[in-house]
Amino acid sequence: MRISTHPDMTIRCTTQHSFRVDINTQTLVQTAAVPAWLASRTGVGKHRTAVWRWHVQGVVAACGHRVRLPVVRIGGIAYTSEEAIAWWTAALTASGEEA
Repeated sequence: MRISTHPDMTIRCTTQHSFRVDINTQTLVQTAAVPAWLASRTGVGKHRTAVWRWHVQGVVAACGHRVRLPVVRIGGIAYTSEEAIAWWTAALTASGEEA
């Protein structure tokens, strides 16, 4: 466990910050299709470049860590998985709940 200094507060960060996409057991989703996948489940659409930004730059969680969306490339096409998206959103949400 690491204690991080956030601009507003000090939070204990207990979130696991790594996840790997397993192409054999997980449900793959092309990164280009993630905005439509999210819109069908949440009603909120995002641009495909937002998904790529989440992978390359990540999103800063409340604990101060940068959490990146896991992606794997197969034949030049970038994929993530439904499980990776669930882990990523849980990692960001769990960090915010501890605040």
